[in-house]
Amino acid sequence: MTKYLQLKLKFMKQKKKLKIAQEGINIKKDLLNSRLRVMYKTGQVGYMEVLLGSSDFEDLVTRVDMLQKIYAHDINLIDYMTEQKKQVSERMAQLELYKDERQVQINELDGKRKLLSGDMASLEGAKVALSKDIKALEAKEDELEEDAKKTDSEF
Repeated sequence: MTKYLQLKLKFMKQKKKLKIAQEGINIKKDLLNSRLRVMYKTGQVGYMEVLLGSSDFEDLVTRVDMLQKIYAHDINLIDYMTEQKKQVSERMAQLELYKDERQVQINELDGKRKLLSGDMASLEGAKVALSKDIKALEAKEDELEEDAKKTDSEF
């Protein structure tokens, strides 16, 4: 497999990974946005209000546990999005590198193509010149044969 095709394959794989990461970010972003929308619609309820609204000790413990889980979920969600954005940035940078490498390969191949085209033109010119030389030699051979026949007929 040529280097150009290898670069193209790497580029396509990286592009696919980038798309998957961006989709993951969009899903988590939608989840976070819906959570924020719910918080906005229900009003600003503070942790203290939730805790002080408990009816007994068991309810208090349940609410504390629930708040801890919500808090941990929000932190995990934000960490995930931060990591995904970092990966997207890295993949974008890698795509740019692959793109630059591919362009170098394209330029090299284009230069080689131009050299080959020039060589083909030179070969074509040499072929035409050889063809002319062959015709001239054949004409000279015919002339010499005529001279030889004349000389033979004179003797």
